[in-house]
Amino acid sequence: MEEYSEECQEKRNKNIDGGYAWVVLAATFVANMFQMAYFRAFGLLFVKFLDEFGAPVSYTSTVMGVSEAMYSISTLMVMGILLDYCSIRKFAMFGAAICAIGVSISALAMSVEFIIFSQSCLVGIGHGCSFGPSMVLLGRNFKKRQGFAMAISNAGVSAGVMLMPQITTHLLDNYGLRGTQLILGGVMAQAIVCAALYRDPEKSASRNQSVDDTEPESKETMLNGHVIRLSTDTINIKESCSHDDFRKRLQQSLGHDLQAAHQNIHSSENNIYALPQHKRILQLSNASSPAMSMLSLHSVGHLHPHAHTRTRSHQNIYTSSPSLVDLVVTSVQNFPPQPESKQEKLFSKFKKLLDLSLFKTPMFWILVGYWPISRTGILSAESFIPALAIERGLSDYQASLLLTVIGLLDIIFRVVAAFIIQFQLIKGQYICIFSLVMLGIMFEFVSYYRTFVSLMAMACVFGVLNGTFFSLLGEVVIDLVGYEQFAKVFGFVQIFSGACSLTFYPIIGSLKDLTNTYTSCFQLIGACLICGGVVLALEPLARRPEKDITEEYSIVYCEEETTKGEQSKV
Repeated sequence: MEEYSEECQEKRNKNIDGGYAWVVLAATFVANMFQMAYFRAFGLLFVKFLDEFGAPVSYTSTVMGVSEAMYSISTLMVMGILLDYCSIRKFAMFGAAICAIGVSISALAMSVEFIIFSQSCLVGIGHGCSFGPSMVLLGRNFKKRQGFAMAISNAGVSAGVMLMPQITTHLLDNYGLRGTQLILGGVMAQAIVCAALYRDPEKSASRNQSVDDTEPESKETMLNGHVIRLSTDTINIKESCSHDDFRKRLQQSLGHDLQAAHQNIHSSENNIYALPQHKRILQLSNASSPAMSMLSLHSVGHLHPHAHTRTRSHQNIYTSSPSLVDLVVTSVQNFPPQPESKQEKLFSKFKKLLDLSLFKTPMFWILVGYWPISRTGILSAESFIPALAIERGLSDYQASLLLTVIGLLDIIFRVVAAFIIQFQLIKGQYICIFSLVMLGIMFEFVSYYRTFVSLMAMACVFGVLNGTFFSLLGEVVIDLVGYEQFAKVFGFVQIFSGACSLTFYPIIGSLKDLTNTYTSCFQLIGACLICGGVVLALEPLARRPEKDITEEYSIVYCEEETTKGEQSKV
Protein backbone atom coordinates (compact mmCIF):
# COMPACT_ATOMS: atom_id res chain seq x y z
CA MET A 1 0.00 0.00 0.00
CA GLU A 2 2.87 2.39 0.82
CA GLU A 3 4.53 1.60 -2.52
CA TYR A 4 1.26 2.31 -4.33
CA SER A 5 0.86 5.60 -2.46
CA GLU A 6 4.41 6.60 -3.35
CA GLU A 7 3.71 5.72 -6.98
CA CYS A 8 0.61 7.98 -7.01
CA GLN A 9 2.57 10.76 -5.35
CA GLU A 10 5.35 10.40 -7.93
CA LYS A 11 2.78 10.49 -10.75
CA ARG A 12 1.23 13.64 -9.25
CA ASN A 13 4.65 15.29 -8.97
CA LYS A 14 5.29 14.66 -12.67
CA ASN A 15 2.19 16.72 -13.52
CA ILE A 16 3.42 19.65 -11.39
CA ASP A 17 5.74 22.05 -13.22
CA GLY A 18 5.47 19.75 -16.22
CA GLY A 19 3.35 17.17 -18.01
CA TYR A 20 -0.33 18.08 -18.15
CA ALA A 21 0.38 21.35 -16.33
CA TRP A 22 1.51 22.83 -19.66
CA VAL A 23 -1.88 21.92 -21.17
CA VAL A 24 -3.61 23.76 -18.32
CA LEU A 25 -1.35 26.77 -18.88
CA ALA A 26 -2.16 26.83 -22.62
CA ALA A 27 -5.89 26.55 -21.87
CA THR A 28 -5.81 29.49 -19.43
CA PHE A 29 -3.80 31.52 -21.96
CA VAL A 30 -6.44 31.08 -24.68
CA ALA A 31 -9.35 31.57 -22.26
CA ASN A 32 -7.87 34.86 -21.05
CA MET A 33 -7.29 35.90 -24.65
CA PHE A 34 -11.02 35.53 -25.40
CA GLN A 35 -12.60 36.68 -22.13
CA MET A 36 -10.44 39.28 -20.43
CA ALA A 37 -9.32 40.87 -23.71
CA TYR A 38 -12.95 41.69 -24.54
CA PHE A 39 -13.21 43.91 -21.49
CA ARG A 40 -9.80 45.48 -22.14
CA ALA A 41 -10.82 46.32 -25.74
CA PHE A 42 -14.25 47.57 -24.70
CA GLY A 43 -13.20 51.16 -25.43
CA LEU A 44 -14.05 50.80 -29.13
CA LEU A 45 -17.54 49.53 -28.35
CA PHE A 46 -17.92 52.25 -25.71
CA VAL A 47 -17.69 54.94 -28.40
CA LYS A 48 -20.31 53.14 -30.50
CA PHE A 49 -22.67 52.82 -27.53
CA LEU A 50 -22.40 56.59 -27.01
CA ASP A 51 -23.45 57.17 -30.63
CA GLU A 52 -26.16 54.50 -30.58
CA PHE A 53 -28.06 55.65 -27.48
CA GLY A 54 -26.98 59.30 -27.23
CA ALA A 55 -26.46 59.04 -23.49
CA PRO A 56 -23.98 61.21 -21.56
CA VAL A 57 -20.51 59.86 -20.83
CA SER A 58 -21.13 59.74 -17.09
CA TYR A 59 -24.13 57.44 -17.64
CA THR A 60 -22.56 55.21 -20.24
CA SER A 61 -19.30 54.80 -18.33
CA THR A 62 -21.35 53.21 -15.55
CA VAL A 63 -21.33 50.06 -17.69
CA MET A 64 -17.62 49.55 -16.99
CA GLY A 65 -17.94 50.46 -13.31
CA VAL A 66 -20.80 48.03 -12.65
CA SER A 67 -18.95 45.31 -14.57
CA GLU A 68 -15.91 45.70 -12.31
CA ALA A 69 -18.14 45.67 -9.21
CA MET A 70 -19.93 42.47 -10.26
CA TYR A 71 -16.58 40.90 -11.10
CA SER A 72 -15.29 41.72 -7.62
CA ILE A 73 -18.37 40.42 -5.78
CA SER A 74 -18.51 37.18 -7.77
CA THR A 75 -14.78 36.64 -7.26
CA LEU A 76 -15.19 36.98 -3.48
CA MET A 77 -18.08 34.50 -3.37
CA VAL A 78 -16.39 31.96 -5.63
CA MET A 79 -12.91 32.15 -4.09
CA GLY A 80 -14.09 32.39 -0.50
CA ILE A 81 -17.05 29.98 -0.34
CA LEU A 82 -18.24 28.22 -3.48
CA LEU A 83 -14.92 26.86 -4.72
CA ASP A 84 -15.04 24.01 -2.15
CA TYR A 85 -18.46 22.86 -3.37
CA CYS A 86 -17.67 22.59 -7.07
CA SER A 87 -14.61 21.96 -9.21
CA ILE A 88 -12.60 24.72 -10.84
CA ARG A 89 -13.39 23.28 -14.27
CA LYS A 90 -17.14 23.61 -13.75
CA PHE A 91 -16.86 27.17 -12.48
CA ALA A 92 -14.69 28.13 -15.46
CA MET A 93 -17.11 26.57 -17.94
CA PHE A 94 -20.06 28.27 -16.25
CA GLY A 95 -18.28 31.63 -16.31
CA ALA A 96 -17.38 31.28 -20.00
CA ALA A 97 -20.99 30.44 -20.86
CA ILE A 98 -22.34 33.44 -18.90
CA CYS A 99 -19.88 35.75 -20.66
CA ALA A 100 -20.90 34.47 -24.08
CA ILE A 101 -24.61 34.90 -23.27
CA GLY A 102 -24.09 38.43 -21.95
CA VAL A 103 -22.21 39.57 -25.06
CA SER A 104 -24.68 37.91 -27.45
CA ILE A 105 -27.89 39.30 -25.97
CA SER A 106 -26.40 42.82 -26.08
CA ALA A 107 -27.42 42.76 -29.74
CA LEU A 108 -31.04 43.01 -28.54
CA ALA A 109 -30.42 46.08 -26.34
CA MET A 110 -32.71 49.07 -26.79
CA SER A 111 -31.43 51.15 -23.86
CA VAL A 112 -28.39 51.71 -21.67
CA GLU A 113 -30.12 49.90 -18.80
CA PHE A 114 -30.20 46.67 -20.82
CA ILE A 115 -26.50 47.11 -21.66
CA ILE A 116 -25.76 47.49 -17.95
CA PHE A 117 -27.53 44.17 -17.33
CA SER A 118 -25.90 42.24 -20.18
CA GLN A 119 -22.45 43.81 -20.43
CA SER A 120 -21.98 44.61 -16.74
CA CYS A 121 -23.85 42.03 -14.67
CA LEU A 122 -23.58 38.91 -16.82
CA VAL A 123 -20.12 39.52 -18.25
CA GLY A 124 -18.79 40.67 -14.85
CA ILE A 125 -20.12 37.57 -13.08
CA GLY A 126 -18.70 35.36 -15.83
CA HIS A 127 -15.25 36.90 -15.47
CA GLY A 128 -15.37 36.44 -11.70
CA CYS A 129 -16.29 32.75 -12.02
CA SER A 130 -13.49 31.97 -14.47
CA PHE A 131 -10.46 34.23 -13.93
CA GLY A 132 -9.87 33.84 -10.17
CA PRO A 133 -10.26 30.02 -10.08
CA SER A 134 -7.96 29.69 -13.09
CA MET A 135 -5.23 31.51 -11.14
CA VAL A 136 -5.75 29.10 -8.22
CA LEU A 137 -5.50 26.17 -10.64
CA LEU A 138 -2.20 27.48 -11.99
CA GLY A 139 -0.91 27.75 -8.43
CA ARG A 140 -1.69 24.06 -7.89
CA ASN A 141 -0.15 22.93 -11.18
CA PHE A 142 3.03 24.98 -10.83
CA LYS A 143 5.29 25.36 -7.79
CA LYS A 144 8.82 26.18 -8.93
CA ARG A 145 7.63 28.01 -12.06
CA GLN A 146 4.54 29.59 -10.50
CA GLY A 147 5.45 33.21 -11.25
CA PHE A 148 6.48 32.32 -14.79
CA ALA A 149 3.22 30.41 -15.42
CA MET A 150 1.02 33.25 -14.12
CA ALA A 151 2.88 35.76 -16.27
CA ILE A 152 2.43 33.61 -19.40
CA SER A 153 -1.25 33.07 -18.61
CA ASN A 154 -1.81 36.80 -18.16
CA ALA A 155 -0.01 37.35 -21.45
CA GLY A 156 -3.10 35.84 -23.06
CA VAL A 157 -4.92 39.04 -22.11
CA SER A 158 -2.28 41.04 -23.99
CA ALA A 159 -2.54 38.78 -27.02
CA GLY A 160 -6.29 39.34 -27.03
CA VAL A 161 -5.85 43.10 -26.70
CA MET A 162 -3.55 42.97 -29.72
CA LEU A 163 -6.03 41.01 -31.87
CA MET A 164 -9.45 42.07 -30.56
CA PRO A 165 -9.35 45.74 -31.67
CA GLN A 166 -8.63 44.80 -35.28
CA ILE A 167 -11.32 42.11 -35.25
CA THR A 168 -13.83 44.47 -33.61
CA THR A 169 -13.10 47.28 -36.09
CA HIS A 170 -13.54 44.91 -39.04
CA LEU A 171 -16.81 43.57 -37.63
CA LEU A 172 -18.15 47.06 -36.90
CA ASP A 173 -17.41 48.19 -40.46
CA ASN A 174 -19.12 45.18 -42.04
CA TYR A 175 -21.86 44.05 -39.62
CA GLY A 176 -22.65 47.05 -37.42
CA LEU A 177 -22.84 47.20 -33.65
CA ARG A 178 -25.52 44.53 -33.17
CA GLY A 179 -24.03 42.06 -35.62
CA THR A 180 -20.65 42.53 -33.97
CA GLN A 181 -22.13 41.64 -30.58
CA LEU A 182 -23.57 38.38 -31.93
CA ILE A 183 -20.29 37.32 -33.55
CA LEU A 184 -18.21 38.26 -30.52
CA GLY A 185 -20.58 36.22 -28.35
CA GLY A 186 -19.77 33.18 -30.47
CA VAL A 187 -16.06 33.90 -30.16
CA MET A 188 -16.37 34.16 -26.38
CA ALA A 189 -18.07 30.75 -26.30
CA GLN A 190 -14.80 29.14 -27.40
CA ALA A 191 -13.52 29.69 -23.87
CA ILE A 192 -15.88 26.89 -22.74
CA VAL A 193 -13.73 24.41 -24.69
CA CYS A 194 -10.59 25.77 -23.02
CA ALA A 195 -12.16 25.45 -19.57
CA ALA A 196 -13.00 21.79 -20.29
CA LEU A 197 -9.24 21.09 -20.39
CA TYR A 198 -8.71 22.26 -16.81
CA ARG A 199 -7.58 19.55 -14.39
CA ASP A 200 -6.73 19.81 -10.70
CA PRO A 201 -3.68 17.61 -9.89
CA GLU A 202 -4.70 17.21 -6.24
CA LYS A 203 -8.18 15.88 -7.02
CA SER A 204 -6.87 13.68 -9.84
CA ALA A 205 -4.37 12.07 -7.49
CA SER A 206 -7.01 11.50 -4.79
CA ARG A 207 -9.33 9.80 -7.30
CA ASN A 208 -6.59 7.48 -8.53
CA GLN A 209 -5.35 6.51 -5.09
CA SER A 210 -7.11 3.57 -3.37
CA VAL A 211 -6.33 2.26 0.10
CA ASP A 212 -6.48 -1.49 0.76
CA ASP A 213 -7.91 -1.74 4.28
CA THR A 214 -7.70 -5.55 4.41
CA GLU A 215 -3.93 -5.70 3.97
CA PRO A 216 -2.36 -7.37 7.01
CA GLU A 217 0.34 -5.58 8.93
CA SER A 218 3.12 -7.12 10.95
CA LYS A 219 5.37 -5.57 13.55
CA GLU A 220 8.21 -6.79 15.72
CA THR A 221 9.25 -5.57 19.15
CA MET A 222 11.56 -6.70 21.94
CA LEU A 223 10.34 -7.83 25.33
CA ASN A 224 12.62 -9.34 27.99
CA GLY A 225 15.38 -9.75 25.40
CA HIS A 226 13.16 -11.78 23.05
CA VAL A 227 11.31 -11.05 19.85
CA ILE A 228 7.55 -10.54 19.93
CA ARG A 229 5.80 -10.75 16.57
CA LEU A 230 2.63 -8.69 16.37
CA SER A 231 0.19 -8.94 13.51
CA THR A 232 -3.09 -7.24 12.87
CA ASP A 233 -6.00 -8.14 10.68
CA THR A 234 -9.18 -6.33 9.84
CA ILE A 235 -12.82 -7.12 10.02
CA ASN A 236 -15.45 -4.98 8.33
CA ILE A 237 -18.90 -5.23 9.87
CA LYS A 238 -21.46 -3.54 7.65
CA GLU A 239 -24.67 -5.05 8.96
CA SER A 240 -26.95 -3.64 11.61
CA CYS A 241 -26.67 -5.18 15.06
CA SER A 242 -27.34 -4.26 18.67
CA HIS A 243 -24.73 -3.69 21.34
CA ASP A 244 -25.33 -7.15 22.86
CA ASP A 245 -24.92 -8.86 19.49
CA PHE A 246 -21.74 -6.92 18.89
CA ARG A 247 -20.35 -7.96 22.31
CA LYS A 248 -21.13 -11.62 21.64
CA ARG A 249 -19.56 -11.56 18.19
CA LEU A 250 -16.50 -9.80 19.60
CA GLN A 251 -16.10 -12.45 22.31
CA GLN A 252 -16.53 -15.23 19.74
CA SER A 253 -13.95 -13.73 17.42
CA LEU A 254 -11.37 -13.04 20.13
CA GLY A 255 -12.14 -15.77 22.66
CA HIS A 256 -10.07 -18.49 21.05
CA ASP A 257 -7.09 -16.21 20.63
CA LEU A 258 -7.21 -15.05 24.24
CA GLN A 259 -7.26 -18.61 25.55
CA ALA A 260 -4.29 -19.45 23.39
CA ALA A 261 -2.49 -16.42 24.74
CA HIS A 262 -2.89 -17.69 28.33
CA GLN A 263 -1.33 -20.99 27.42
CA ASN A 264 1.57 -19.67 25.34
CA ILE A 265 2.94 -17.10 27.81
CA HIS A 266 5.58 -18.40 30.21
CA SER A 267 7.95 -16.71 32.59
CA SER A 268 11.06 -18.62 31.48
CA GLU A 269 13.79 -16.44 30.00
CA ASN A 270 14.55 -19.04 27.27
CA ASN A 271 11.10 -18.74 25.71
CA ILE A 272 10.11 -16.49 22.83
CA TYR A 273 6.87 -14.74 23.57
CA ALA A 274 4.62 -15.06 20.52
CA LEU A 275 1.39 -13.20 20.72
CA PRO A 276 -1.54 -14.41 18.59
CA GLN A 277 -3.27 -12.42 15.93
CA HIS A 278 -5.71 -9.88 17.26
CA LYS A 279 -8.49 -8.17 15.47
CA ARG A 280 -9.13 -4.54 14.77
CA ILE A 281 -12.70 -3.45 14.22
CA LEU A 282 -12.55 -0.80 11.51
CA GLN A 283 -16.16 0.04 11.14
CA LEU A 284 -19.45 -0.76 12.80
CA SER A 285 -22.62 0.42 11.13
CA ASN A 286 -25.36 0.33 13.77
CA ALA A 287 -28.92 1.23 12.88
CA SER A 288 -29.82 2.18 16.44
CA SER A 289 -26.50 3.87 17.25
CA PRO A 290 -24.94 5.30 14.07
CA ALA A 291 -22.32 7.23 16.01
CA MET A 292 -20.13 4.13 16.56
CA SER A 293 -17.32 3.96 14.05
CA MET A 294 -13.73 2.76 13.84
CA LEU A 295 -13.22 1.21 17.29
CA SER A 296 -9.59 0.15 17.71
CA LEU A 297 -8.57 -2.67 20.04
CA HIS A 298 -4.90 -2.76 21.01
CA SER A 299 -3.02 -5.80 22.24
CA VAL A 300 -0.12 -5.99 24.66
CA GLY A 301 2.17 -4.82 21.89
CA HIS A 302 0.96 -1.32 22.61
CA LEU A 303 1.96 -1.73 26.29
CA HIS A 304 5.53 -2.88 25.74
CA PRO A 305 7.03 0.57 26.52
CA HIS A 306 5.76 0.14 30.08
CA ALA A 307 7.29 -3.32 30.25
CA HIS A 308 10.68 -2.06 29.14
CA THR A 309 10.85 0.23 32.16
CA ARG A 310 10.67 -2.74 34.59
CA THR A 311 13.25 -5.21 35.84
CA ARG A 312 13.37 -8.81 34.57
CA SER A 313 11.38 -10.13 37.51
CA HIS A 314 8.74 -7.46 37.03
CA GLN A 315 8.61 -8.30 33.30
CA ASN A 316 7.96 -11.96 34.09
CA ILE A 317 5.19 -10.97 36.49
CA TYR A 318 3.80 -8.60 33.90
CA THR A 319 3.66 -11.20 31.10
CA SER A 320 2.33 -13.98 33.33
CA SER A 321 -0.67 -11.99 34.48
CA PRO A 322 -3.74 -12.70 32.26
CA SER A 323 -5.37 -9.45 33.30
CA LEU A 324 -2.45 -7.48 31.89
CA VAL A 325 -1.85 -9.56 28.80
CA ASP A 326 -5.46 -9.41 27.70
CA LEU A 327 -5.87 -5.76 28.56
CA VAL A 328 -7.79 -3.96 25.82
CA VAL A 329 -7.06 -0.28 25.32
CA THR A 330 -9.31 1.95 23.25
CA SER A 331 -7.57 4.97 21.79
CA VAL A 332 -9.62 8.14 21.47
CA GLN A 333 -7.50 9.12 18.46
CA ASN A 334 -9.01 6.28 16.46
CA PHE A 335 -12.43 7.88 16.56
CA PRO A 336 -12.67 10.07 13.44
CA PRO A 337 -14.21 13.52 13.78
CA GLN A 338 -17.89 13.66 13.04
CA PRO A 339 -18.29 15.07 9.49
CA GLU A 340 -19.99 18.41 9.22
CA SER A 341 -23.29 18.71 7.44
CA LYS A 342 -23.56 20.90 4.36
CA GLN A 343 -25.33 23.62 6.34
CA GLU A 344 -22.65 23.61 9.04
CA LYS A 345 -19.87 23.62 6.46
CA LEU A 346 -21.47 26.52 4.59
CA PHE A 347 -21.90 28.45 7.86
CA SER A 348 -18.26 27.86 8.78
CA LYS A 349 -17.25 29.13 5.34
CA PHE A 350 -19.24 32.32 5.83
CA LYS A 351 -17.70 32.73 9.28
CA LYS A 352 -14.22 32.24 7.85
CA LEU A 353 -15.01 34.65 5.03
CA LEU A 354 -16.06 37.31 7.52
CA ASP A 355 -12.87 36.83 9.51
CA LEU A 356 -11.63 40.39 9.91
CA SER A 357 -8.25 39.48 11.40
CA LEU A 358 -6.59 40.61 8.17
CA PHE A 359 -7.75 44.15 8.89
CA LYS A 360 -5.29 44.25 11.80
CA THR A 361 -2.22 43.66 9.63
CA PRO A 362 -0.47 46.69 8.12
CA MET A 363 0.44 44.80 4.94
CA PHE A 364 -3.24 44.27 4.13
CA TRP A 365 -3.88 48.03 4.22
CA ILE A 366 -0.82 48.65 2.06
CA LEU A 367 -2.37 46.25 -0.45
CA VAL A 368 -5.79 47.89 -0.19
CA GLY A 369 -4.31 51.32 -0.79
CA TYR A 370 -2.19 50.12 -3.70
CA TRP A 371 -4.15 47.56 -5.70
CA PRO A 372 -7.67 49.05 -6.23
CA ILE A 373 -6.63 52.57 -7.21
CA SER A 374 -3.73 51.39 -9.41
CA ARG A 375 -5.64 48.63 -11.19
CA THR A 376 -8.72 50.80 -11.76
CA GLY A 377 -6.59 53.67 -13.02
CA ILE A 378 -4.74 51.58 -15.60
CA LEU A 379 -7.88 49.80 -16.83
CA SER A 380 -9.81 53.05 -17.15
CA ALA A 381 -6.93 54.68 -19.06
CA GLU A 382 -6.89 51.82 -21.54
CA SER A 383 -10.67 52.03 -21.93
CA PHE A 384 -10.63 55.77 -22.68
CA ILE A 385 -7.60 55.84 -25.00
CA PRO A 386 -9.77 55.22 -28.14
CA ALA A 387 -12.15 58.01 -27.07
CA LEU A 388 -9.17 60.34 -26.51
CA ALA A 389 -7.79 59.48 -29.96
CA ILE A 390 -11.13 60.17 -31.68
CA GLU A 391 -11.42 63.45 -29.76
CA ARG A 392 -8.01 64.45 -31.16
CA GLY A 393 -9.21 63.82 -34.73
CA LEU A 394 -7.94 60.26 -35.36
CA SER A 395 -10.00 57.71 -37.30
CA ASP A 396 -11.47 54.51 -35.91
CA TYR A 397 -8.71 52.50 -37.60
CA GLN A 398 -5.97 54.65 -36.01
CA ALA A 399 -7.65 54.35 -32.61
CA SER A 400 -7.76 50.57 -32.93
CA LEU A 401 -4.12 50.59 -34.05
CA LEU A 402 -3.17 52.26 -30.77
CA LEU A 403 -4.75 49.41 -28.83
CA THR A 404 -3.02 46.87 -31.07
CA VAL A 405 0.39 48.38 -30.33
CA ILE A 406 -0.44 48.43 -26.62
CA GLY A 407 -1.33 44.74 -26.75
CA LEU A 408 1.83 43.81 -28.68
CA LEU A 409 4.17 45.57 -26.25
CA ASP A 410 2.09 44.31 -23.35
CA ILE A 411 2.61 40.66 -24.24
CA ILE A 412 6.36 41.14 -24.90
CA PHE A 413 7.07 42.80 -21.59
CA ARG A 414 4.86 40.38 -19.66
CA VAL A 415 7.23 37.65 -20.82
CA VAL A 416 10.21 39.84 -19.90
CA ALA A 417 8.73 40.35 -16.45
CA ALA A 418 8.20 36.58 -16.18
CA PHE A 419 11.93 35.98 -16.72
CA ILE A 420 12.72 38.67 -14.16
CA ILE A 421 10.56 36.78 -11.64
CA GLN A 422 12.04 33.40 -12.58
CA PHE A 423 15.66 34.49 -12.15
CA GLN A 424 14.93 36.98 -9.31
CA LEU A 425 16.88 39.76 -10.99
CA ILE A 426 15.03 42.54 -9.15
CA LYS A 427 12.18 42.68 -6.66
CA GLY A 428 8.78 42.84 -8.31
CA GLN A 429 7.39 45.66 -6.19
CA TYR A 430 10.21 47.98 -7.24
CA ILE A 431 9.24 47.51 -10.89
CA CYS A 432 5.57 48.15 -10.04
CA ILE A 433 6.42 51.37 -8.19
CA PHE A 434 8.48 52.60 -11.14
CA SER A 435 5.72 51.70 -13.62
CA LEU A 436 2.98 53.47 -11.67
CA VAL A 437 4.96 56.67 -11.11
CA MET A 438 6.10 56.91 -14.76
CA LEU A 439 2.58 56.29 -16.07
CA GLY A 440 1.19 58.93 -13.71
CA ILE A 441 3.71 61.52 -14.87
CA MET A 442 3.04 60.70 -18.53
CA PHE A 443 -0.74 61.17 -18.14
CA GLU A 444 -0.25 64.52 -16.44
CA PHE A 445 1.14 65.88 -19.74
CA VAL A 446 -1.58 64.35 -21.94
CA SER A 447 -2.66 67.80 -23.17
CA TYR A 448 0.48 67.93 -25.32
CA TYR A 449 -0.35 64.68 -27.20
CA ARG A 450 -2.39 65.96 -30.15
CA THR A 451 -0.97 64.10 -33.18
CA PHE A 452 -1.00 60.48 -34.17
CA VAL A 453 2.76 60.21 -33.58
CA SER A 454 2.61 61.62 -30.05
CA LEU A 455 -0.37 59.43 -29.16
CA MET A 456 1.46 56.41 -30.58
CA ALA A 457 4.48 57.22 -28.39
CA MET A 458 2.17 57.43 -25.38
CA ALA A 459 0.64 54.07 -26.34
CA CYS A 460 4.10 52.49 -26.59
CA VAL A 461 5.14 53.65 -23.13
CA PHE A 462 1.77 52.58 -21.75
CA GLY A 463 2.10 49.12 -23.30
CA VAL A 464 5.57 48.55 -21.82
CA LEU A 465 4.75 49.67 -18.28
CA ASN A 466 1.23 48.22 -18.31
CA GLY A 467 2.56 44.76 -19.22
CA THR A 468 5.12 44.69 -16.42
CA PHE A 469 2.61 45.96 -13.86
CA PHE A 470 -0.07 43.34 -14.50
CA SER A 471 2.49 40.57 -14.91
CA LEU A 472 3.93 41.27 -11.45
CA LEU A 473 0.63 42.02 -9.74
CA GLY A 474 0.06 38.50 -8.37
CA GLU A 475 3.70 38.13 -7.37
CA VAL A 476 3.59 41.38 -5.39
CA VAL A 477 0.43 40.27 -3.56
CA ILE A 478 1.99 36.92 -2.61
CA ASP A 479 5.16 38.69 -1.48
CA LEU A 480 3.16 41.03 0.76
CA VAL A 481 0.76 38.61 2.45
CA GLY A 482 2.01 35.11 1.56
CA TYR A 483 0.47 32.38 -0.60
CA GLU A 484 -1.48 30.90 2.34
CA GLN A 485 -3.54 34.09 2.68
CA PHE A 486 -3.74 34.75 -1.07
CA ALA A 487 -7.30 33.49 -1.65
CA LYS A 488 -8.79 35.35 1.36
CA VAL A 489 -6.86 38.55 0.66
CA PHE A 490 -7.71 38.36 -3.05
CA GLY A 491 -11.42 38.27 -2.23
CA PHE A 492 -11.31 41.19 0.20
CA VAL A 493 -9.15 43.33 -2.09
CA GLN A 494 -11.47 42.62 -5.01
CA ILE A 495 -14.34 44.07 -2.98
CA PHE A 496 -12.37 47.28 -2.47
CA SER A 497 -11.40 47.24 -6.13
CA GLY A 498 -15.02 46.83 -7.21
CA ALA A 499 -16.15 49.70 -4.97
CA CYS A 500 -13.37 51.85 -6.39
CA SER A 501 -14.36 51.04 -9.98
CA LEU A 502 -18.05 51.61 -9.27
CA THR A 503 -17.32 55.16 -8.16
CA PHE A 504 -14.29 55.98 -10.32
CA TYR A 505 -15.82 55.42 -13.78
CA PRO A 506 -18.85 57.69 -13.20
CA ILE A 507 -16.53 60.37 -11.75
CA ILE A 508 -14.42 60.27 -14.90
CA GLY A 509 -17.55 60.44 -17.06
CA SER A 510 -18.89 63.40 -15.08
CA LEU A 511 -15.54 65.13 -15.39
CA LYS A 512 -15.71 64.68 -19.17
CA ASP A 513 -19.21 66.14 -19.27
CA LEU A 514 -18.13 69.15 -17.18
CA THR A 515 -14.89 69.97 -19.01
CA ASN A 516 -15.92 68.64 -22.43
CA THR A 517 -12.50 67.00 -22.85
CA TYR A 518 -10.76 63.78 -21.86
CA THR A 519 -7.60 65.65 -20.83
CA SER A 520 -8.84 66.26 -17.30
CA CYS A 521 -9.87 62.60 -17.06
CA PHE A 522 -6.35 61.36 -17.83
CA GLN A 523 -4.83 63.88 -15.44
CA LEU A 524 -7.01 62.49 -12.66
CA ILE A 525 -5.96 58.96 -13.63
CA GLY A 526 -2.30 60.01 -13.52
CA ALA A 527 -2.68 61.43 -10.02
CA CYS A 528 -4.27 58.18 -8.83
CA LEU A 529 -1.43 56.08 -10.28
CA ILE A 530 1.20 58.20 -8.55
CA CYS A 531 -0.69 57.78 -5.26
CA GLY A 532 -0.75 54.00 -5.77
CA GLY A 533 3.02 53.91 -6.31
CA VAL A 534 3.63 55.99 -3.19
CA VAL A 535 1.46 53.68 -1.05
CA LEU A 536 3.35 50.60 -2.29
CA ALA A 537 6.65 52.34 -1.48
CA LEU A 538 5.55 52.48 2.18
CA GLU A 539 5.84 48.66 2.43
CA PRO A 540 9.17 48.69 4.37
CA LEU A 541 7.62 50.95 7.02
CA ALA A 542 4.68 48.55 7.39
CA ARG A 543 7.02 45.59 7.87
CA ARG A 544 9.04 47.32 10.60
CA PRO A 545 6.63 46.47 13.49
CA GLU A 546 6.68 42.80 12.47
CA LYS A 547 10.50 42.81 12.42
CA ASP A 548 10.61 44.48 15.85
CA ILE A 549 8.32 41.84 17.32
CA THR A 550 10.39 39.03 15.77
CA GLU A 551 13.67 40.49 17.05
CA GLU A 552 12.21 41.00 20.53
CA TYR A 553 11.00 37.41 20.62
CA SER A 554 14.42 36.16 19.49
CA ILE A 555 16.17 38.15 22.24
CA VAL A 556 13.83 36.81 24.94
CA TYR A 557 14.26 33.27 23.63
CA CYS A 558 18.06 33.53 23.67
CA GLU A 559 18.01 34.90 27.23
CA GLU A 560 15.83 31.98 28.39
CA GLU A 561 18.13 29.46 26.74
CA THR A 562 21.18 31.09 28.34
CA THR A 563 19.53 31.00 31.78
CA LYS A 564 18.65 27.31 31.38
CA GLY A 565 22.23 26.53 30.34
CA GLU A 566 23.67 28.28 33.40
CA GLN A 567 21.26 26.51 35.73
CA SER A 568 22.15 23.12 34.23
CA LYS A 569 25.88 23.80 34.83
CA VAL A 570 25.21 24.70 38.46
